[in-house]
Amino acid sequence: MIKPIQTEQEYKQAMSRLDEIFDAKRGSKQGDELEVLAMLIENYESEHFAIDSLPANNYAFPKNTK
Repeated sequence: MIKPIQTEQEYKQAMSRLDEIFDAKRGSKQGDELEVLAMLIENYESEHFAIDSLPANNYAFPKNTK
């Protein structure tokens, strides 16, 4: 049963299943499962592993000293 991923254990299980069905054909039963599972994993990762973006002016670029 596919449901939202709420724990790290569920995340690990989802990643393992994704690895098992990674080469599934699009439109097949496993292909549909792969597509939904990938969306659930992406959602979990965006909530738990989010990287804050920095404004462009926070990056240091070497200045031309010539």
